[in-house]
Amino acid sequence: MPYNRPGPGVYVTNSTGDAIVHGAPCLVSNFAGVAVKQRTPPWTQGFEPVAMIAEDEPFYILTKGIVQVSNADIDEAEKGDEVWISEDGSLGTSGDAPFGRIVEVAGERGTPMDRVRIDLDAKDSIGASA
Repeated sequence: MPYNRPGPGVYVTNSTGDAIVHGAPCLVSNFAGVAVKQRTPPWTQGFEPVAMIAEDEPFYILTKGIVQVSNADIDEAEKGDEVWISEDGSLGTSGDAPFGRIVEVAGERGTPMDRVRIDLDAKDSIGASA
């Protein structure tokens, strides 16, 4: 029976030196995508650890599909624009690795005004250097 992975992404360990926010763009081990926390923290730790992926904590990176992320660094972007990610997780028109292409901007088809939708599959159509 062939190996089938559970979904469009990869399991990694946070090696960035900082905590990563669940649901935020990230670049870890040369994989660009959106961080998905896997480990449930003890209830005694309060609410903050629920949304944070600590250093050396295993987690999942969603690397395929369309994701909705903050448009804080790319609020002037237009549909079809290339989006790059930097090692610190910030998105822009240049960076360390291709992240994807914008498919819906703020206010379009129900996209919140502080968000943008990006097709992660389209990162393959972006050139090899920024």
